[in-house]
Amino acid sequence: MAKMIDYDWQGHSQGRSHKYPWNEWLNGQSWEIERGVDFHIGDASLRAAVSSAARSRGLKARVAFQSDGVYVITAAKETEEN
Repeated sequence: MAKMIDYDWQGHSQGRSHKYPWNEWLNGQSWEIERGVDFHIGDASLRAAVSSAARSRGLKARVAFQSDGVYVITAAKETEEN
């Protein structure tokens, strides 16, 4: 049976840790990231992950494929015009 306890959460992670540095990559600047170095997922998965991370921060992000698995990520505050 479940019972209530007094537990010290200090030193324990609360919530999910992130595989990628979203706060850095979605800081409003353009970032060039490279497959196999900065990320290890496919094109569609990268776009979905960037979009989800941006949306959860109230941002709108763009991902542009350059060449050889290199992408540029740019994010901005979401507005009605976006």
